[in-house]
Amino acid sequence: MKIHLLRKYVLLVFLLSFVSYTGFCQIDTAVLKGKIASLNNDVSNVLIINLNSKKSTITDSLGLFSIDVKLQDSLRITAVQYLSKEIIITNDLINKGVVVIH
Repeated sequence: MKIHLLRKYVLLVFLLSFVSYTGFCQIDTAVLKGKIASLNNDVSNVLIINLNSKKSTITDSLGLFSIDVKLQDSLRITAVQYLSKEIIITNDLINKGVVVIH
């Protein structure tokens, strides 16, 4: 009987520890939606790289993109027809509907 209770206790402690650990490890991510805007250059196929997560995406024919970000991530925007640009993700950028990058 004591061994059975001890097993249940150990299992309960393990489960509570695991739930607590995974709860603290979760990091809030958001999908940043944006648009590359230019009067003179093509806005399609511009590369957007999240330097922290190493994920990337390219813009569509209208210059639109979306990418997963976290606060303080760095994004690099680059294309042959543009000078590279880097931006730091802030709450203001995340809370905007669509971020326009010139």
